[in-house]
Amino acid sequence: MTWLEFKNKIKDEVMPSPRFRNKKKDGTARLLFRGQANSEWKLQTTLERIGRSTMPLQDYIKNCESARRFLGNIIPSNFEFNPSFPCGFRDVQTEFPNYEFSAFLRHHGFPSPLLDWTESPFVAAFFAFRQVESTVENVRIYGYQSDTGKGRGLSGNFPQIQPQGPFATIHERHLTQQCWYTWCFRENNSTVEICPHEEGFTNSRAGQDEIYTWDISASERDAVLADLFQMNITPYSLFRSVDSAMETASLRLF
Repeated sequence: MTWLEFKNKIKDEVMPSPRFRNKKKDGTARLLFRGQANSEWKLQTTLERIGRSTMPLQDYIKNCESARRFLGNIIPSNFEFNPSFPCGFRDVQTEFPNYEFSAFLRHHGFPSPLLDWTESPFVAAFFAFRQVESTVENVRIYGYQSDTGKGRGLSGNFPQIQPQGPFATIHERHLTQQCWYTWCFRENNSTVEICPHEEGFTNSRAGQDEIYTWDISASERDAVLADLFQMNITPYSLFRSVDSAMETASLRLF
């Protein structure tokens, strides 16, 4: 579809809901959004991209503890971190272990099982169009609805998608990008195992973890970024760094 068609779709079908709330009037979850610069890419975490599509959750937490100690050579960590956080199936049904520090690592490039989403379809569009290769035909914006009003359920060995909300102390980017996160896990021989999101969405129970997709022509990149600029959605407004300020300047000048 075109960028204008996408905006009309969002306006007509997605946006009508009480502002600043995570639930719509009918009690169902609001959509979260994610933009990807190629419509053919799968929904993959940065951990999956380096080939670790599955691993024991406890092993990943140990890796986070090692990263925390390593990072301590540069900056002190003010995050609470419990390397012995219980990682049983029932323990993680409401929160990813050491969620705040793990999301902080995710924002700084550490491979993570957390898949990042945003409450804004326009922020998602920025990430879809920000860096598009010339050979790409379409970008894709995903919409994720965790609950369609039938309630969420968890069960045994089936992969589970777990959303993690915005009210956490993580990083300035977490706030400016209106972030949420999801992760996928299952029980395997009495331990919790991280697994691919694609498996979680494929095996999801009816009424939860619904995925929607919108493909937009990559040829509209300049027009889309110019439109988003008018909304103050720029590299600098989302990343707040010198590098992102230079990226914003280059978009305007070149």
